[in-house]
Amino acid sequence: MSSSSPARPRQRPRIAAVLAAGLLVASLLVVLLVPARGGSHDPGTGCREAKIYTGQANSPYWDVAQELGRELVRRHPGWGLTVDLKPTDGSADNLYRLQADGPAECSLALVQLNVAVDATFGIYQFNYESAARFRRGTLNQVNRLRTLGPAYFDLVHVIVRRGKVTSLRDLCGKTVSGGLELSGSLQMNDVLFDNVCALTSPALPLPRVVYQSLGDAMGSLTDPAPSADPVEAVVWVAAPSEILADRIRQLGGAASDLQLLPIDRYREGFGMHWDRYYERVAGAGFVRRDGAPGIFADKTISAGTYSGVNQPTATIGAPNGLVARDTVDPGLAVAAARIMADRPWLARALAQAAPETVAHSHSDALESDTDAGGSEYRQLWRNPVFCLVPVLPAVATALHEYTAQQRCGLS
Repeated sequence: MSSSSPARPRQRPRIAAVLAAGLLVASLLVVLLVPARGGSHDPGTGCREAKIYTGQANSPYWDVAQELGRELVRRHPGWGLTVDLKPTDGSADNLYRLQADGPAECSLALVQLNVAVDATFGIYQFNYESAARFRRGTLNQVNRLRTLGPAYFDLVHVIVRRGKVTSLRDLCGKTVSGGLELSGSLQMNDVLFDNVCALTSPALPLPRVVYQSLGDAMGSLTDPAPSADPVEAVVWVAAPSEILADRIRQLGGAASDLQLLPIDRYREGFGMHWDRYYERVAGAGFVRRDGAPGIFADKTISAGTYSGVNQPTATIGAPNGLVARDTVDPGLAVAAARIMADRPWLARALAQAAPETVAHSHSDALESDTDAGGSEYRQLWRNPVFCLVPVLPAVATALHEYTAQQRCGLS
């Protein structure tokens, strides 16, 4: 009987082989049918269309946002993502647009981070009592904002006609063009002249501010027609900008009559008055610098950046970065934050926005150390703005090597 019975154990290898082949086919089907989601640590995203609010078209924000959109698509081909850039009047306008998007799961904004603080606390361009000044129907607090990390520094440019104005104090009581009503330039313009005129002894009257685009402002500054109330200065707050260099080139020989005023002597006053004011506003939520750099930094606009500007100009830098609502898609937010933390990538993106004369090197708006592991970039994460506008938790986790040094704002 045993000799005529089939040898059943001999069939097991055949069955195992069939099962293994079936599992291999199933695995291949899973790989082929499940869309790619990026790297192994990529959480994916529910967004198929993303928006980035950029400020004025062709400004450095616009150029950096354009490169960010392209890089998001390049690094995450499986997402099927399209990115739409939205030009606005500036940082405050960007934040109002985020608010108008409701949950804004797929919306990002590149803004001056000090403007995001104002939005969070309902100050200045977000104070309903200021609506008449800013010629806007309503102004309001924009809450539930979250930062996705720092990007680079906007540099304060104060452009005047050579010989007519020799110092910032000469502009007290005069007319200056300070940017559009909802721009970060206007916010910095007002902070600057508060320090220069009102808070420096002896106190002088503040300038009269007119609201203009950069092109209109440069036209007003260089208009040869006599005026009872001429524009004596243009304040432009941005990275070294091809858009400004082009405006200056268009002036031809008249460009030699322009100069940039140094403003570095007021940087400490900027930080001191900012600390005093926001400590009063934020109360227990305020965290002092404790040895970290203040919100503003000493910066330099290199000689030759603009036609006719042959000397380096010491100035003040204000940090900017990506901001979103707290309901933003975490996968999109983390992906964007990782790109902005890639300092060599950011230096190349800023070079796209810079005047040709300085595009061969990374922009002065970026820290001197473009390595993300460099100490200055790490110090940027200790900026007090992150105690007032918290980092999105998903980004805080993804960039833990930087955010771990913070003592606030991660929830």
